[in-house]
Amino acid sequence: MKKLLPLHEMAENLGLVNKSMMPKRGRKSYFTPEGKVALMFLKMKTQMSFPKLMEELNWNIHYQLFCDILIDPTHPLKNYKLLDDIAAEMAGSLKIQELQNLLAEAWKPYMKNLDTMFTDRERQMFDIITKVYRQQHNHFRSGDALYTTLFVTGDLIEAPPRFRSSGINDTIS
Repeated sequence: MKKLLPLHEMAENLGLVNKSMMPKRGRKSYFTPEGKVALMFLKMKTQMSFPKLMEELNWNIHYQLFCDILIDPTHPLKNYKLLDDIAAEMAGSLKIQELQNLLAEAWKPYMKNLDTMFTDRERQMFDIITKVYRQQHNHFRSGDALYTTLFVTGDLIEAPPRFRSSGINDTIS
């Protein structure tokens, strides 16, 4: 997966790569510029909080290799604020449209049917049922036994009685 991400180009776009010949002053960063971008991909993919991600990063060698960092098991990183600071640094110079263009160009060779748009089936079904229901009843009435509104919980949609195929508890999923 790492080979499919244009990490260096994204780091340049975010202003993390120093193009000056003079080295930066101060303490050397734990993460390379590409490692910082990879870390944010890892955060998004795992959906972990920063403290939990720091804990996983300390012992998971795969996460460390993905982020271009090797952490000594006898001296793990403890301050999860480091990850928070990296996220804040990147957020300050985030240009979403340019990053989307970089990713699209990198992934274009792997994409098929670029002229076709796909959508989530549940969302599409919800939109259809809502549109038909509104056309027939002009609005939703809550608490009325005849007009049951749509209940959306996660990916489960319970249709009004008129749209149910059989039985009271049929659902569309």
